[in-house]
Amino acid sequence: METSSLPAGWEVNVIFNFLIYNQLEDKYDSLQDGRVRRYHAMKTKWGITKCIDMKSFHHPPKGYLIDDTCVFGAEVFVVDCVSKGECLSMIKKPATCYHLWKINIFSNLLKESYESIPFGDYNWKILFFPNGNAEAEGNSISIFLSLPKSSIPDGTSKLFVKFILHIEFTSERLFAASGRDCP
Repeated sequence: METSSLPAGWEVNVIFNFLIYNQLEDKYDSLQDGRVRRYHAMKTKWGITKCIDMKSFHHPPKGYLIDDTCVFGAEVFVVDCVSKGECLSMIKKPATCYHLWKINIFSNLLKESYESIPFGDYNWKILFFPNGNAEAEGNSISIFLSLPKSSIPDGTSKLFVKFILHIEFTSERLFAASGRDCP
């Protein structure tokens, strides 16, 4: 299909079947996978790289190539968009926020999880599981960045965020020349 006359941002969703004509049986054999394919400005061609093996194609009893003649066809079914598309918009100068959450007396943490106070423009929170969470339970510390759904701006269904979570452990010890630390 010629695409130069289509508007910017065009897309067409189709299910297509390639056909190869079996001249001996007077019928078309379908080569399909039934998947919906999305054509757009960056993807204007779809196909089957291994349509039919050469041995079968050239073998006269198969009926595809007779008297040096073959027939191919295509069925194209245009379908309505099957899913809601997504668009990612980049904010030129995104807000950067830092939050330091100091947890004192770690050995006294008895609850399963803790959360920091909200911070930043979106009311972010740090979730902390001192004994791990899910598959890490009992063998790791787990830490997550959390955002309440109510903090996502109207008209936005998702936010893509780049973040770094650091854990810093500090302790004080006296080390002796003997190689043993002192209590």
